[in-house]
Formats: sequence, C-alpha cells, structure tokens
Amino acid sequence: QLTNGKAKDSNPQWSPDGQSIAFTSTRTDKPQLYTMPIDGGEARQLTDLKQGVGGFAWSPDGSKIAFTAGPDYEGDAPLDLTKEVYRVSRTVYRFDAMGYLDYVVNNLYVLDIDSGEVTQLTDDETHNINPRWSPDGSKILYDATMKTDVIRALYPTLMMIDLDGNSEAVLGDWGETTNANFTPDGTKIVFVGQPDEGQPIGSKSDLYVYDIASGAVDNRSAELEVGVGGRLSADMPAMGLSTWN
Repeated sequence: QLTNGKAKDSNPQWSPDGQSIAFTSTRTDKPQLYTMPIDGGEARQLTDLKQGVGGFAWSPDGSKIAFTAGPDYEGDAPLDLTKEVYRVSRTVYRFDAMGYLDYVVNNLYVLDIDSGEVTQLTDDETHNINPRWSPDGSKILYDATMKTDVIRALYPTLMMIDLDGNSEAVLGDWGETTNANFTPDGTKIVFVGQPDEGQPIGSKSDLYVYDIASGAVDNRSAELEVGVGGRLSADMPAMGLSTWN
C-alpha cells in the first residue's frame, strides 16, 4: 500500500523509467497531481490549480506531464442566475452533470517535472481532453469537444498541438474519430471512426490509419461485417474514453 488517509487517490500512472507513480489526489480539496517513488515515502505535490486537474499523461522521456484543467475563473461558480446576468456565447452553453460550460471546459497544460513550471497550451473555450504524446515527445494528440459554435458539441475533433501551442485539426471535417493514438514510429495515427458522409446514427465504425506526411486515410476493417470498437454513443462529454483493444 502506497497511500492512505481520507483523500481520494486515483488514476495512477507509472513513470517511463518505472521508478515513480503519478496520480491525482483530493488531499487539498480539488484533485491535484502528485508523484511518489515506488518504494514509498512522501508524495510530492506538482500542481495547485483552482479547478483541479483532470486527465494526464507522462511524456515519453519522463521529463514532463501533459494534463487538463479547467479555467481559472474569477469569483464563485456556477453563477446564481436568480441574482446575476449571464451572457450566452455558445450554441450549447450547459451540459448534463457539468453545468455552465464556461466554468468547466478544460485546457491543456504541460508540467516540467524538474522545474515545476506549468505551460498552458490551449485557451480556446473548448473542452480539451485525453492528452497522449507522440513517441518523440514533440507533439500531443487530444480530443476537443464542446466547441462554442457547433450544435453537436459532444462529438470530438481530433487535434494535435506542439509544445509552443500551435494546434491543428488532424483530419479537418473528415468525420467522427475516437480512440486515436500514434504508431510507435510516430509517422501515423490509428483511430476508430466514421466519415461524415451523411451516415445514420449507429452506422458501422471502422479502424483507420492516417499517414501524417501524406494525409492519406486507409480503412483497415472495411471487410468486417461488425464495427470496430464496441462503443455505444453516450450522453456524456468523455465519450472518447471508451475502451477497446
């Protein structure tokens, strides 16, 4: 047993060198990032953010951690609309179990382990989740949902960003993508998805390979009668977290 007490310690992830574990803990109220050596000892707190920390991922060399966190809003949230005026600037401005999206949408950050410096990579009023690193540690894939100008706010757009904050939509308006990740050599991205060709809800999902250099998208499961992924469309903003092998 590595931790004890009344706090909720969750989402443990091994460091790339196998010598420590990063995790989130509510021991200071909001969930924050901590690390601790595998042979025990005191946990080291890495973040102290007003909204707390969401999902996170180690960089391949173990020198950084990418994580998501909500905006550093002023005052208390959510607003009491019986007393205050709220300006709606989103097509979808609130969501089940989340409340008003302006207060809970996540940005993407990178923490340098040695210095403790935190760099904010996104600031676009979008719910950015599920960071995963390229094999060379130069870029991060993530899913962007709850965009301000779309009605299908739940559906993720696959994004890629470098450590200077330059981001791009990997497949543009190709369609729905989930469970994307880099191949080990970093030249391609494998994902489950459906092209946006007017297909009805519940259409078959396939396994695709996207070549980063050429932009070619190759369907690897077109001959399968059953769709890939085993995912149901969920009424929740973390739909990209569905499990598949």
